[in-house]
This record gives sequence, C-alpha cells and structure tokens, in this order.
Amino acid sequence: MSVVQERSSLSLSYASSFEDSRPHWLGDSCRCSSEDLYNTIAKLEQEARLAAEIGQTLLQKHDALKHESAQLEKQLALSHDKTRHLERLLHEQDSAMEDLSERHNRANWERHKAEQTLRETEADLEMANARNSQLMNDLKARASELRSTRIALHQADTREQNTRAKLEDAKQELIAAQKSERAIESKHKKLRARYDMLYSAYEKLKLDQQEVPQVAETDDLAWLRESNERLRNEMLRLSLSLEPSEKHQQQQQQHIKELEATNQEMATELTECRERLADTQAQLDTIRLQMEKLLLVSSQQEQSMVLASHTSPPQKKPSSMPVRTLSAVVHHHHHILHHHNNAKCLQDAAVQTQTDDAKDQHVLERLRGTDMRTLNRALNRAFDIKEMNETSNGMIQSILSEMRPKDDLSRDMLTEIGQLRMIINDLQLAYVSKVQEQEEKVIQQQQCNDEQSKGSTSAIGRLMDMVLSSTTLDSSSSSFQDHPKTIPSVVGRLQSWTTEQVTRKRHSMLRPPSVDHTLSHASQD
Repeated sequence: MSVVQERSSLSLSYASSFEDSRPHWLGDSCRCSSEDLYNTIAKLEQEARLAAEIGQTLLQKHDALKHESAQLEKQLALSHDKTRHLERLLHEQDSAMEDLSERHNRANWERHKAEQTLRETEADLEMANARNSQLMNDLKARASELRSTRIALHQADTREQNTRAKLEDAKQELIAAQKSERAIESKHKKLRARYDMLYSAYEKLKLDQQEVPQVAETDDLAWLRESNERLRNEMLRLSLSLEPSEKHQQQQQQHIKELEATNQEMATELTECRERLADTQAQLDTIRLQMEKLLLVSSQQEQSMVLASHTSPPQKKPSSMPVRTLSAVVHHHHHILHHHNNAKCLQDAAVQTQTDDAKDQHVLERLRGTDMRTLNRALNRAFDIKEMNETSNGMIQSILSEMRPKDDLSRDMLTEIGQLRMIINDLQLAYVSKVQEQEEKVIQQQQCNDEQSKGSTSAIGRLMDMVLSSTTLDSSSSSFQDHPKTIPSVVGRLQSWTTEQVTRKRHSMLRPPSVDHTLSHASQD
C-alpha cells in the first residue's frame, strides 16, 4: 500500500512537472484526437522515473553488498588463517602432550625401577651388614686365637732358647769332658804300652832266669816283685781315675739324651704351633679377601647410586605400566657410612696389628740379642763378663734412644690421623646434605612439571573454545548466503555471481581431512 501511495504522489508531482516542462510546440490536443495521450505519457514518465530510482537504489544496494562481501571474504580469509594457525598450534600441543605423557610414563617407570633397585640394594646391604658383623665376630675370635697362639709360640720360643742355651752349655761341658777323656785315653795307651814293654821284659827275664843259676834268683825275683807291685799300683790308680770319668760321661750322655728328648718335644710343639699359625693366617687371608670383595661391591653400588642420582636418565620407550604416585624414597646414606666405617676399621685394625706385631717382635729380638751369653756365642771368644755387660748395656741404651723418636712420631701421627678422621666425618656429613638437597630439587622439578602439564591442558581447552567460535563464524557466513534471496530478480545474476566466487574461494580454502580428525580427537579428549 505504501508503494502505491508513493507511486500516486509521484505521478501527480511528475504530471505537474511534466506539464510545466512540456515543450511549447506540443499542442493541447493530439492529432489522433485521443484524450488519454497526455495521461499515458505522464504515467510512462512516472514509471520511467520510478524505474530509474529503483535501479539507482538497487545499484547502491549492490555496491553495498559487494563491499560487504569483500569484507566478509577478508574476514573469511583471516578466519581461515586463524584456523590454520590454531590447527598448527593444536597439532604442536598434541605432539607436546604425547611427548610429555611419554616422559611422564618413562619417569614413573624409572622411578619404580629405581625404588625396586633401592629395595634390593637395601636388602643386599642389610645382608652384607649382617655378614660383616659375623665376620667381625669371627675376626675377633680368630684374633684372640692368634694372640693365644702367639703367646704359646712366644713361650715355646723362650723355652726353645733356654733349652738351646742349656744344650750349648752341655755341649761345651761335653767338649771339655771329651778333651779330658782323650787325654786320659792317651795316658792309658802310654801306660798300656809301658805295661806291654814291661811284660815282654818280664818274659825275657823269666826265660833268662831259667838259664841263669839259681844263686842270683832271689835278687831278680825281689826286683820283679817290686816292679810288678809298682805296675799294679799304677794300674789301680789309673782304673780308679778312669772310673769317675766314665760315670761322669754316662751322666753327661744321659743328660744329653734328656736334652735331645726335650728338644724333640719342643720341636714338635713348635711345628704344631706353626701349623696352627699357618691355619689361622690362611683363615685371616680368606676373611680379608671376603672383606675386600664386600668393600668392592659396596663401593660399586655407591658409585652407581651416585651416578643415577646426579646424571639424567637415558631416553627409553614408554612402558605400558599404570601411572601412579610414588612414595618418598628411603635413604640409606647412614647405613652406607656405617658399612664403610666398619670396613675401614677392619682394614686399620688388620694393618695396625700386623705392623705393631712386626715392630714389637723386631724390638724383642734385638733385646733378646743383648743377652751376654748370646753375645758371647755370637763373638766366639773367651767369656769376659765385664766386657759383655758393657756391650749389652750399650745396645740396650741405643735401642731405647731409637724408640723415643718413634714414640714421638707415632704420637704426632695419631694426632694427624684423628684430625683427618674428623675432616672425613665433616665431608661425609656435607655429602649427605648435598644429596638430600639434590633430591629436594628433583622433587620440586617434578612438581613444576606436573603444574606445566596442567597448564598445557588448560591451554588446549582455550584453543578448543577458539575453534568453536570459528565454526560459529562459518555458520553465520552461510546464513548470510541465504539472505540475498530476498533481493529482487533484477540483481539476481549479480548475487549469483558473487556467491559462486565466494563458494569457490571457500572450497579452495577448505581444511584437509587430517585437521578435522585431529579436531574431533581433541574435542573427545
């Protein structure tokens, strides 16, 4: 109705204006004598004017729609760029999420494995500690046995030395007795030879006496009787002098036999003690080898644990184990320190006992060598007690003078060892505190990684909101395509052309199917 009213008003105004602007050569009447000519002319003029105005308005609307379509195309290109950028970011976030999940699973698996190895090492260390305590007890028992055997060996050595000294004295007495026996035997041989000579002379005289007359028989018989009596007296004296020497020799032989028997007994005891000492030494060697093996194993385990705590874990494939929160790690640094202290104490005790025993034995041997009888035997000369006393006292004083600086040196070394022990304890405490700080840093880093993973999930949610907003923009652009259908048929061709161009550009800028798949996967996540 409004259009009809506008047309009627426009026709009246145009009629008046047409009558005013009509040329003067047109008359008031037509040649064909039709009365409606001017009315039809005015009507046609009005319709032409109306058509011109409608065409102008349509052209203006067409320009406006063209400008709006260009702006929408620009917005569509920007939205496509944004969607591509968002899809790229989403793909990067998906890859980062997969990498983070792989790292998280790998870290959880490595932590689980580390806990398992830690439990195994703790069990091994407990077993090693029990074995160490048992070995310590065995070592103490063997050390006590070794002390008793050393005491018995020392007593056997002293008894052997005493018996050897007695044997040397008996040998000297035996040599003197043998010398006296040889002298007596030489005298006996001389007397025997003289007796044989006298007996031969007596036989000759007897034969001569038979030939000589019996007058001189009385004097010769008297002389022979006197000589026989003298010989008999000498033989009795020699026999009496030889009898005590034989008894003394028998006593010496019995004494020598007794000394040999005691010496054999001492030798058997000494061999038994040496065998026992060799057995104990072999057992101590086996115990030391076991302790060295335990020390090597404990040092290797400590080095592996320190390397595992200070170095980054190697990259491995993610496992299919379930992810779970792990409990706090149980530390065993004090256990390791206690184990190392026990091992060091064992080594120090073994070395100290060996060195102390060797030094004491050397000093005791030197002090034993200061005995006057041993010095005399070593010098192989006549026994002079004054000279031997002076030499023995000089040797003892030299030994004591040598021991004084050794005592001072041992005192200084003990003070330095104590200071070094204190420094080692401080270093061990600093090491344990450093390890605890490193573990706290690792825990804080894990917490930061968990927070970053939560932030990445929130960023992915924001990206999904932006993608959904872009889809709403696409839907609004499609609704705008339906709106130009209300335009009249005059500009239908123009609108169809613009829509075809827009659809071509849109189809050319469509997303690939992989992006749609990733978007749907992200929305499901």
